[in-house]
Amino acid sequence: MAHADFGSTGDEAVNKATSAFLSQVLQKLMAPDGVIVSDQVLELDGWTAQPLPEGIPEDRYFILRA
Repeated sequence: MAHADFGSTGDEAVNKATSAFLSQVLQKLMAPDGVIVSDQVLELDGWTAQPLPEGIPEDRYFILRA
């Protein structure tokens, strides 16, 4: 499991670059069936979005499973 709450800088270009970098790194580090919880959208090939717990606003957090 990885918790990738790296925040928003307010600069969309910086947020996208950080998200792209972390997507590449985490894709390589995570074990099969691993879970990532992130406050930013991550692009991970072959990963599946998981439902958020009740009461968590959509697009506030993202949960992905390998």
